[in-house]
Amino acid sequence: MIRLVKRIFRDFNRIHWIICIILTAACISGGLLSISHLKGSNVYDVDFRAIQQKTDPDGTGYYSLRGLSLRKGNYKIMIGYESTEPSKIEIFLDNDISKSETLPMAYPDPLVASYAFELNSGTDRGSIEFTYPAGATLHLANITIVSDKPLYYDALIKGVLVLLLIPCIWAGMYFYIHSTHKISLVIAVLIVIFQAVPFFLQGDLHLGVDTRGHMMRIEGIYYGLLDGQFPVVIYPEWNNSYGQLGVLYPNMFLYIPAIFRLLGASQLAACKIFMFLTICISTVVALASARTIFKREWQIIIVMIVICFDNTHLIDMLSAGRIGGAVLAEIFYPLVVAGIIEVFYRNRKKWYLLAYGVAGVFNCHVMSATIICIAILILALFNLKKFADPHIRHSIYRAIILFTGLVLGVGVCFANFYFSDWGQENLQWKSLLDTLWPKEYGLADRRWIYSIALMLIAISAVIIVLVRKRYDLIADEYFIPVLICGIILVLMSTVIFPWKLLVNIPAVKYYANMIQSSHRFLSPADAFLAFSIGGLLDTVVVSKPGRRSYHSRTVGLSAFVIFGLCVISTVTGYYSYFVKNSEVLYYDPVIGEIESTYEDYLPAGTKTEWYSTDTGFVSDEDAVTSLDYERRGTYVYYAYTNKKEGSYVEFPRFYYNGYIAVDKMSEPVEVVKGDHNRTRVYLEKTDAPAIVRMWYHVPKFMTFACSVSFGLWIASLMLVGARIYYKID
Repeated sequence: MIRLVKRIFRDFNRIHWIICIILTAACISGGLLSISHLKGSNVYDVDFRAIQQKTDPDGTGYYSLRGLSLRKGNYKIMIGYESTEPSKIEIFLDNDISKSETLPMAYPDPLVASYAFELNSGTDRGSIEFTYPAGATLHLANITIVSDKPLYYDALIKGVLVLLLIPCIWAGMYFYIHSTHKISLVIAVLIVIFQAVPFFLQGDLHLGVDTRGHMMRIEGIYYGLLDGQFPVVIYPEWNNSYGQLGVLYPNMFLYIPAIFRLLGASQLAACKIFMFLTICISTVVALASARTIFKREWQIIIVMIVICFDNTHLIDMLSAGRIGGAVLAEIFYPLVVAGIIEVFYRNRKKWYLLAYGVAGVFNCHVMSATIICIAILILALFNLKKFADPHIRHSIYRAIILFTGLVLGVGVCFANFYFSDWGQENLQWKSLLDTLWPKEYGLADRRWIYSIALMLIAISAVIIVLVRKRYDLIADEYFIPVLICGIILVLMSTVIFPWKLLVNIPAVKYYANMIQSSHRFLSPADAFLAFSIGGLLDTVVVSKPGRRSYHSRTVGLSAFVIFGLCVISTVTGYYSYFVKNSEVLYYDPVIGEIESTYEDYLPAGTKTEWYSTDTGFVSDEDAVTSLDYERRGTYVYYAYTNKKEGSYVEFPRFYYNGYIAVDKMSEPVEVVKGDHNRTRVYLEKTDAPAIVRMWYHVPKFMTFACSVSFGLWIASLMLVGARIYYKID
């Protein structure tokens, strides 16, 4: 341990020590200050911006507060008000806890109404509704929620995370001292700070087109873990607590914000912390991938900036509000490109980059994974002859083995349910042909302008090299194949590509309708174009003997164009977030109405009205007497007597393979699919009180597969980190 410490600090000079000590002191002060705010967080005053008001044509008025997110515990809701007439209040915390009362007239002196509740499990669907008669006036003075424990632990978690930055500061300084590319490291830090501005400049969170859907997945994992599932197969609280299948959308990395929720973070804090981590990891991956392939500082900087300020990437984060899915998949695109170059064009020692890249995309977004597979296939065709090299084959075999282990958990769960009875037809969105550029978007969408500009820069560099008759510089390199791959991906998003002919093939039509939008091709295309540009611009410099990069007009003009593209991307992205997306999803840590009904992954044929109420069904009410009923997550407890053989009960839970039930002797009871896709349990004939307990049981092979994947990600990344550490000098 002492030798390790000496190794880390032996090259620190006075300036390095001063910088690290100042930043460490700042982190300690900020962390302790944040932790100190935990006191008093058990009392919350509702932000009145979240209250909606409307009036019917007959004059009846309404106040509505929706999206209360409360954890398990005891609560008291106190409402101060003035009312010229008696009014009605309805408090709804979950399907089993609600209250409806009349508020007495409170005029001219205000009154305070108080209501106590006990939540046995958390909820994020709480609401308070007020109704007052025509001609009356209802003025809400305050709505205060008091808990027996802190409502959330955001201050504590943020404080701890700030303190955890301290070892990162010292490690970062160590890497800076020993790095040969110091400027790129500094720029990477500035990129992180710049991209994180929208998420920390305001206390609330604006609503993007996909924000609710992705938050639903995070909350689904959170409630699934509370339900005892691992991996989380069923999101138990969604669709009016009927549940929803949660493994057909890869969500491995969404366990990170879900764990923050388990630690007591609010939805708002978990979302913002995760987005900050996403920005940091995206930048680190882009930097590491560029450093793997390029040796010149300016090449690394250009590639990193192109990837980090990619227009599609920024729109996914800001305008579309994608917390998971495609925006996470975009993290791994540079690794895929760098891995392909390493395997086919370099020394093949870093074959694991390809495995991490492809596995990361598969663990984030299925559609993005299919696009990456298309790109890999294109580059494999360019390098068919190289498969005869045993070293390349061995590198590919090792990458495939590592990839299989990394995606084992997601793959096993996906394969187990994809071919089951669920509504696959719900994933057939609008035709891809309707979204091809410029048919739908034209010049109004700058994502294509960004990609086309990158494409033109790369093509111009190739032309310059050919004009100088230096084809030998690019003949055996990756530049042209990677460029062609990027061009093909861009063309696949336009009307130029022959989609109209290909969709006549049923499988292609099914795939095209699942892509949902043609711009999905652009972000991976930009990653390929970025690496091609980095190599080609250097070739332009080398093609003229004696020319240095900072004297090259081609490099300077290209850098200027790329800088302009990034400025446009950032301005439009920030405009989309701060101006266009003016609707607020989270006003504060307690209020944020997310999506609670999502029909894409429900049993086949499910209709919305089937889960509009949360009541079950008894086959013969004359024969069956219900004595007790309790439910929590997927767990259901039911006590009864039954006078008739063959009677059954259907619980308000959608049926999926894996539900099990037992009687009071823990003997198995059959669970089958009932009417309206509910879970049906047949009851034994008995005059004495009997019970049945039902819950969702995750198969052991799924738990094993996911444990292997999680463990392999952690262990293999630690090994890679150790290799980097010992070779950094």
